[in-house]
Amino acid sequence: MDIESFFLNTLRQSKIIGNLDDDCALLRTKPITKKGNLIIATDSFIEGSHFLLYAVKTQWISYKNLARKAFLITISDIISSGAKPCFALLAITLPSYINKANIKEIIDGLQEICLEYQIMLIGGDTIKGSGLGFHVTIMGELQGRYLSRRDVLCGDLLAYTSIRKGNLGRSLQCLRKLLRYEVELSSVNNSVIESSSIQARFINPVLRAKFLFRAQKYIHACMDISDGLGMEIHRLQHINNLGLCLSKDFKAKSSSNVYQSGEEYELLFSFSPKDLLCIKRIAKLCRIDLHIVGRFARLSKQRFHIITWH
Repeated sequence: MDIESFFLNTLRQSKIIGNLDDDCALLRTKPITKKGNLIIATDSFIEGSHFLLYAVKTQWISYKNLARKAFLITISDIISSGAKPCFALLAITLPSYINKANIKEIIDGLQEICLEYQIMLIGGDTIKGSGLGFHVTIMGELQGRYLSRRDVLCGDLLAYTSIRKGNLGRSLQCLRKLLRYEVELSSVNNSVIESSSIQARFINPVLRAKFLFRAQKYIHACMDISDGLGMEIHRLQHINNLGLCLSKDFKAKSSSNVYQSGEEYELLFSFSPKDLLCIKRIAKLCRIDLHIVGRFARLSKQRFHIITWH
């Protein structure tokens, strides 16, 4: 057992925690079936664990895009749970090598992402440390039913979103190139966001908010793909005590990259087969592709080769 698993298992035995199965927590102020309830999510984005600033004197990614991505990964949790982000708290660790120009670039990124998603930054903390680190907490307002990971029904289909004529795997491809010092992303701007470039998904993942809010009433369970499709399927099977029967078509077309690529931030969700046509229509309207992975049933759980990235 790794140290993270030991920490979580020990914490669960402390009898001080609520449900840790979801990336968000529901702060119920109204009946759960109504709009307006607040949810909250928190994430850390740490130099050395989630990103490297420099590799052989080459900057991996600009400070502006680092700040954007630090917020995007938490915004993704909020959206995949069925809410629109509204308030944020930021605790940031600033290393000694950071200068005023770097700080301005970070704030430019924070300003850009907060204006884009209409988020108000209402507090936080700053501290000196050995590496750059973002600790982001975001609150969102539910637009309908709260979408949990634990609401998969037996017989549900499992699907995920992607760019048109694309698939999972680009984020992993980009990471591998970065680790081999084959690409440099510091100068890549936000115009590549929804291109077929492997850099696009890694730097500034596009979140499928438009699709999610239109399809929300048909979705039973939902999450984003942050740790790889294989890991997320494993979690859904375990939480819901169901097995996933992969479709023959999906098995035939999917490479290991599809199962292992993390930080994709596409939506992974379950729904009734009778709503498949409606969901396909919404995906077409939103100009994205829908990939049907398989169907949940009471059978042995699928096993995947899983890479733990951080």
